Amino acid sequence: MPDFCESDAVPWGVPNTVDATLQKPGQPVEVEKCGYQLEWLTQYACPMCTAGDLEALPGECSVTGQRPITMVWKEPKMCHGGLSLPPVRYEACVAVMLDKGKIALVAVGGGGLFIVLVGALCYLYAKNRKIYQEYSVLKEQNEAEMELERYTLDDEDV
Repeated sequence: MPDFCESDAVPWGVPNTVDATLQKPGQPVEVEKCGYQLEWLTQYACPMCTAGDLEALPGECSVTGQRPITMVWKEPKMCHGGLSLPPVRYEACVAVMLDKGKIALVAVGGGGLFIVLVGALCYLYAKNRKIYQEYSVLKEQNEAEMELERYTLDDEDV
């Protein structure tokens, strides 16, 4: 038995030829003289909507510990009338909450890490400053020696 349910059809329905693939435009729909084959698709041919036609879509848990549950029709919707969509309901859920102990632990850990990093930076700065001072002294000595060499070479040329 064919299914004449079309939940998206206009209330009075839509007539179609039985085999639209064989039907050519401009040809009559009669198979025999005065024998028509039509399908009349209508939403009134669908069964009444029941709770079995609904599907629950849970939302995300909020910080208040409530999660919305929205009811929607199962797809494809193959029912009409009967039960209507219920309003959104809320159920309790466990939200991720941070207590003061966890926050304090993270703050102390972050502060300790910051102090260690600043200390390491100061140590590296002092070490490199000492190395740079030694480099500067050597550079000045080297420049003085080169200056002295240049003067001695100039004296020999004369």
